[in-house]
Amino acid sequence: MGVDARDGWESECAAGGKLFGQLRRHATRTTPFAQRGIWAERREMSGKRGSQFNHYGSEGGQPFHKKQRANDQHHSNGPHQPQYTGSKASRENPALQKINTLPDPEYCQPCKLAATEMQTGLISLLDQLVQEEGGLDGDEAILKHAEELHRLLLARGNSALPSKPRRDLNDKVPDTEAYANFPPYVFDKIKESSNLPPLPPITNPTLQEAVFTHRSVQNGVAPKGARASQFNYEQLEFLGDAYIEIIASRLIYSRFPHIETGTQTQLRESLVKNDTLSGFANKYGLGDRLAHIGHMKGEKGWAKITADVFEAYVAALVQSDTAHGFETAEKWLTELWAPQLLAYEPPMLQKPDARRDLDNLVNSKGVKLDFRNERPMTVVKGVQRYFQAVYLTGWGYQDRLLGRGEGQNMKIANIEAAADALERSKDIVEECWAKKVERRKEIDKEREEKEKLGEANGDGAKSKDANGEENKDVDGEKKKNKKKSKKKRDSEVEGS
Repeated sequence: MGVDARDGWESECAAGGKLFGQLRRHATRTTPFAQRGIWAERREMSGKRGSQFNHYGSEGGQPFHKKQRANDQHHSNGPHQPQYTGSKASRENPALQKINTLPDPEYCQPCKLAATEMQTGLISLLDQLVQEEGGLDGDEAILKHAEELHRLLLARGNSALPSKPRRDLNDKVPDTEAYANFPPYVFDKIKESSNLPPLPPITNPTLQEAVFTHRSVQNGVAPKGARASQFNYEQLEFLGDAYIEIIASRLIYSRFPHIETGTQTQLRESLVKNDTLSGFANKYGLGDRLAHIGHMKGEKGWAKITADVFEAYVAALVQSDTAHGFETAEKWLTELWAPQLLAYEPPMLQKPDARRDLDNLVNSKGVKLDFRNERPMTVVKGVQRYFQAVYLTGWGYQDRLLGRGEGQNMKIANIEAAADALERSKDIVEECWAKKVERRKEIDKEREEKEKLGEANGDGAKSKDANGEENKDVDGEKKKNKKKSKKKRDSEVEGS
């Protein structure tokens, strides 16, 4: 059906529906079938005559006239179909005669076509609305209701499937091959990407084309006066790598200021490493959009390529919108990293003062606590691990192992080793502390004896200078000497 013809049918249907609403009240008062309605009467009478009702009286689409011959093949391709003209009251009522010429909604194909087109248009508008509201600044409530309405309209449209042409096709030309479902990995990708934030669009078509172009497509050939890397993702990947690292640094600096710098570096590495970025690229299907020639060998090689494509996408996103591109990229990456950052637990020391406590309990003059590197440092998935042990020499022990510890740096490993010594070698530590207390008592006793001996020798007597004048009492000097003696004693006990 052409556009003009369809518009004519739709106009006639609309006019008919309006006229039917205006005339229905007057028409049904004079109709013996008022309770069942005009169209029910027409269909019922048409069925009694053994024919399907045609609201125009002929297949040509023109009203039936009395002068038309029943066997006129010019207007009919088959046997004559009896024309229902309504009851006697209907024939005498001008309003009902007009209604008889209007299309029956149940058999009106243009009406059905218009309804179908309206539903298709609604689905298209909902698709556009979902895309617009799916951005970072979209309204979640509108997006939710639009998606639900879109699903319901599709379900209503699918409920009528298969259509009559499809059924006829199945009868005439049936399928000869077994039905093949989507591969499982397709549904896995859909499931994985369902929880991801929407992919921000690149507004510059040239940059978008470069993001999804591998250098193999160009075969090393570039336009004259230009570099080939400008027409694939390589230069964008170089810039995107810097953007991603600075965004991750800003995020960690702002949200994890309490952890050490080395730990911050390790956390940033976990966010920007190829495995993480490649995972994001695969969930968004960026690798499927990459134009390349030849087979990409090796799983690690393909992971590196998809990570590079992701970095190039971030660079193109920023470069295509110089005013707000960086802000958009930062919000998007923060959304992607949020689950990983929520699961991150900064390393916490159980006893941060363990090394100082161990030193106060064990160390003394002639006693040594030796923290040694027990085995070489290891690096697992970009994370360093140090292994330290603490040994005791003194108090009757020689290179006695007290405890072991490990950590992301040597300082943490030493603290962990001291904490382990306080637990594992608790008896030895208590023994050393008891000996240290006894030594302190002995030193105090010796000091007191020396002080008494000095007093007996007349340290408190007065003397005169060369001019015969009497000097002041030397008690102040005695007090100073006592303080020095006490300080010396403490240094002997606590010295290492």
